[in-house]
Amino acid sequence: MDNPVAYNLIAGAQKEGAHREAVDNPANVDEIVGYVEVASTALVDAAVDSAHTAFPRWAATPLSERKALLEQATQKVEKWQSEHDIPLLLTREQGKILAEARRDAYGAIPVTRLNIDLADAAITDRVTEDEQGRNILVYDPIGVVAVVTPWNWPVLLTINAVAPALLAGNSVVVKPAPNTPLVVTETLRTMASALPLGLLNVVQGGADVGGHLVSHPKVGKVTFVGSVASGRKVYQSAGESTIKRLALELGGNDPALIFGDTKLDDSVIRALVDSTYMTTGQACIAIKRLYVHSDIIGEFTDKFLDAANEAVVGNGADETVTIGPLNNAMQYDKVRMMVRDADQAGATIREVGRRAPGTRWDKGHFLLPSVALNAPEDSALVTDEQFGPVVPILEFSDTDDVIARANDTHFGLSASIWSADTERAFAVARRLEAGKIWLNQHGLGGLDFGIAVGGVKNSGLGVHYGPEGIQAFTNRRLLTDRRL
Repeated sequence: MDNPVAYNLIAGAQKEGAHREAVDNPANVDEIVGYVEVASTALVDAAVDSAHTAFPRWAATPLSERKALLEQATQKVEKWQSEHDIPLLLTREQGKILAEARRDAYGAIPVTRLNIDLADAAITDRVTEDEQGRNILVYDPIGVVAVVTPWNWPVLLTINAVAPALLAGNSVVVKPAPNTPLVVTETLRTMASALPLGLLNVVQGGADVGGHLVSHPKVGKVTFVGSVASGRKVYQSAGESTIKRLALELGGNDPALIFGDTKLDDSVIRALVDSTYMTTGQACIAIKRLYVHSDIIGEFTDKFLDAANEAVVGNGADETVTIGPLNNAMQYDKVRMMVRDADQAGATIREVGRRAPGTRWDKGHFLLPSVALNAPEDSALVTDEQFGPVVPILEFSDTDDVIARANDTHFGLSASIWSADTERAFAVARRLEAGKIWLNQHGLGGLDFGIAVGGVKNSGLGVHYGPEGIQAFTNRRLLTDRRL
């Protein structure tokens, strides 16, 4: 695909936007990967109208038929993927390494099929009857669902919303992130070509387009993945015309607590390094703070630095590269500022890894991974989400103290506990304020899309994944004929 264009998709037709913008390669900003057609407000209205028109017939379609059609759409996407180098294009527009691009693009297939498998148990009518009468719990579709997705895992996180929304009987309008629109748009176009006309639509653009979409009076639910700041805007816009259902998956300042009985073998250290620097640190569930018990902090720091020092930073299209560039200049500047401020506040910054040969360091958003030692507790690197390849290593000796420090954040997405004592780990996990807490693992290796999860505090609203994630795209209603 040479210089592909991410068009708007309305009722099955590709539409040009109000203007066209270039999509740059984060590894070489002089390289144009493709273009995106930014929608006008009229096109957004047309996309919502298309979905609104398609909704009644789809809502009346039996679940068995919806499942069959979505399976056909999935097979069509699978065939399209087999005929093109999709991961390479995703790497070129997003920056992530090819191994992650494969998981992002190809992961859409098993995630869709998992939702298909879960749908019957999730939203089939539930009837209870006894001598007092009968109750019927029904799960009706909401209507038009607006799906606003991020740039870090653009394909997988989009399909994680689109598949359950369609299975539940809704129609959908997707707004991809403007800096990673190419692969996700073509994935959705291919999927839509196997579904009823107008059921799945796409509009392109930034915050203005997203704001018009989520505030549209014909939209019944909004699902959004992104930063807390953007989530607040979505929250506000979604209530301007009607009271919409909301699902927000927002940022995280995810702590990992490594207790003194943790065996620091190569597999543990590698898992911690990988979970810290995944997607160049640009993942909501990546480790953002490492709390290490004083009994092992010296050994841990040495081993973590040694393992992290094996990182090769460069163009993600190079199979030897393990960490790609940051996705955009704004994120690059933010991470550099946080590192600089921590350094000026007294932290010791240790850069690790090496540059891949031939990397044009001056042309991409490249940063060597780094570790901050002795970072002040009130530094932004500890209190905020860095979303980049840097992590503070912080010492603790008391369990109550480290729990309080880990919870001292307005985020609450995920966390992990590392200990040989499983019962102690579960007891600590119950006290951490996070929606998902792993034991002796963290991140992608323990991510189960079959179980519902959501963030707490400012990290989110509502649930995603699993049967409850499908139910979240419905209006739950009770039909009752009982006498108590």
